[in-house]
Amino acid sequence: ELESRIAGTETREREADKRRLDAESERDVARQRIVTQAERISSLEKKLDALATRANAEEAKAKDDASASSLRVAALERQLTEVRALLADAQLSRERASDEVQSHEKACDEAEARAKDLAERCERVQTKAKQNQNELDLARK
Repeated sequence: ELESRIAGTETREREADKRRLDAESERDVARQRIVTQAERISSLEKKLDALATRANAEEAKAKDDASASSLRVAALERQLTEVRALLADAQLSRERASDEVQSHEKACDEAEARAKDLAERCERVQTKAKQNQNELDLARK
């Protein structure tokens, strides 16, 4: 019976050793998983940091681009305002020039009418002068 107890104790010890080895093996596997997960987490954190840095850079670039675009838009709006003012001035000048042309055309028409009237009067005077000359010449004869 002592031998049987010793044998049972040895069997339990072997089983305990086996359980201990199994537990150590499982612990080593778990530790390896922890190391692998820690490495993966570290890698993902680095990727996250890189992405955050890139996102910040893109955001800053976008803000700079937006600011530059706003400045370009403001400059174009100023130019547009200037062009509109120049256009209004040009239209006013054209209207004034048109009015002046009409005024000059009217003055030319009036001057032509006076010149025509004067030419007709001159012709009548010349005709009358010729008649008078002819009468004078006849009277002298």
